[in-house]
Amino acid sequence: MCTRGGSDGMKPLAGCHVFLSASFPSGERGREVEPYDASAVADAVTAIVRAVLLRGGKIVFGGHPTITPLVLMIGKELGVRNAVDIFQSRWFQAHMTQETQMLAELEVGTIHWTRERASLEDSLAEMRTKMLNHAALAGAIFVGGMSGIWQEYDLVGNICPGVPRIPVAGPGGAAARLPRDGGDVPQKLRPHVSSRRYPFVATQIANMLVASDHPAAEK
Repeated sequence: MCTRGGSDGMKPLAGCHVFLSASFPSGERGREVEPYDASAVADAVTAIVRAVLLRGGKIVFGGHPTITPLVLMIGKELGVRNAVDIFQSRWFQAHMTQETQMLAELEVGTIHWTRERASLEDSLAEMRTKMLNHAALAGAIFVGGMSGIWQEYDLVGNICPGVPRIPVAGPGGAAARLPRDGGDVPQKLRPHVSSRRYPFVATQIANMLVASDHPAAEK
């Protein structure tokens, strides 16, 4: 249950899940989303995870091996427990990273395994569908990434209509090519999503999620 606000000392995002779609562009696929700044992706992701967890929210994400260490680092820093839901397809089970295992062992979060299907594409599709149906989302945030970012953006729109889809454009990559001034991004956020002041951007996003039960309606 997502219970924003509250005057009894409860953290303002207690019980709320925020979907994080992020990765570091690389290789041949990374060329189609240039320019991008890998260090800025890391800065933005850590700022967002910190802002959400500090407010008692939960992060749900697809366990990308470049992003999991950042989520683990912030979770350990803040001493949270069971605040992260990480989804992994069994297609990648043999390649599970140490950070993913530590995230579960330290009880920072929970690993949710989804079925391996006949192809990588089908396995990822199943994982993403299960992930986005796991819990009601307060918002979806997109950082860096390649074509998978665009797929997850569309899937959030289909599975979770009305949930604000917020691209953080400063680091570049696929997220920088997502719409920033449409109805999915609340008007108050539109001047900020391209900023490179990532702690500031993260704070503005988290405050918006706290302030409204229906953030996407703020147009």
